[in-house]
Amino acid sequence: MGRPSKSEEDRRQPVTLRFDPDVRARLEKHAAANGRSLGKEIEARVAATVGLDAQGLDLVRQISAEIVALTKRNKGKRWHADLTSWSAVAEMLAGGPISAMRPDDPWDEEDVKAILGQLINTYDQKANVVSKLAEIGLSISQDNKFGGLLKIASRNLERSSIDAIPDPALRQQALSLHDQLIALDADFDALRHAYGDAMRPYWEAELKGREIYRSHLQDQASHQRTFGEAFNAEHFLGLISSWR
Repeated sequence: MGRPSKSEEDRRQPVTLRFDPDVRARLEKHAAANGRSLGKEIEARVAATVGLDAQGLDLVRQISAEIVALTKRNKGKRWHADLTSWSAVAEMLAGGPISAMRPDDPWDEEDVKAILGQLINTYDQKANVVSKLAEIGLSISQDNKFGGLLKIASRNLERSSIDAIPDPALRQQALSLHDQLIALDADFDALRHAYGDAMRPYWEAELKGREIYRSHLQDQASHQRTFGEAFNAEHFLGLISSWR
């Protein structure tokens, strides 16, 4: 007769580990909160990350640190129990540590860096002109927008104010500066379009990735619904809006 098969518990292999006192104390706290032994707590955490490579593990480490920091900033409220904390964590997941690990970073490309440099330079030139107009006593919009949420182009309105300046020399000085600002507006808009053209391949690749994930969520919800399991209706119907 063959030997009886070992139970699952008998097949488990012991591993001797040593922890810093602070790490052990935190693990014991989590184990108590989760109602399991220290060994089971450690195993659960290892099992959750064992499929990750070094980069994945580093990402999880950074995300964990960010969650702790964000929880402290919101008065200790946990992300899974408070909407504001959840929102902060969701924002971090979309643009936090993961962004620093982005492959094919467009900001490493010389053409993108050159355009960004020109945009910043043009922005500073506009700010300088606006400052000179302010010295004359004119309140001028740097971004060619006037108003609150429903902004309108402001240059024509500004021109009317300049035309009303009684001093001819001062009016001419203001007109000359305003003409410079209008020319810089055009330069800035052209550079923004050039930046969009340079970034488009990266944006399209990112959009494809987002669509892959949304399709994954929809397939997952469809499978759950088919088998009578709880499912996310928004995922099933494809009503997934971009977080950012």
